Amino acid sequence: MSFKVLSVSDEISKSRKKKLFNGIVTDENSLYVILIGQLAKHIDDACVPASVGNTTMEELLDTAFEIIEEVNQKIVCRCVLLECREASDDTEDSRHKLHQKYKEYGFYPLQKDGDLVQYIMMV
Repeated sequence: MSFKVLSVSDEISKSRKKKLFNGIVTDENSLYVILIGQLAKHIDDACVPASVGNTTMEELLDTAFEIIEEVNQKIVCRCVLLECREASDDTEDSRHKLHQKYKEYGFYPLQKDGDLVQYIMMV
């Protein structure tokens, strides 16, 4: 995990930006987030597992959010970010399953950055 400054696209709706920026309407496009990186790096594209080794994806995210809650008591941050390569039509079904797992956990797609979909969750 690390902190990241996310440049929010001008294409994001004003209502969604207002939610991201704590109810404040602003022309500011920089949002400070906690990035959970490399979460699915070692997952085989042939099958997105419900688990990695003996640990489930949900357990990994639960553990990450426990740490985020501790950090958030000292350094307030409103959002958590996950980035995942975009699932294309010719991509194996596994990439689609990974995107679905993120959504089921509570992340929602915010925007694209190149071939990455940026998923965000408010904390």
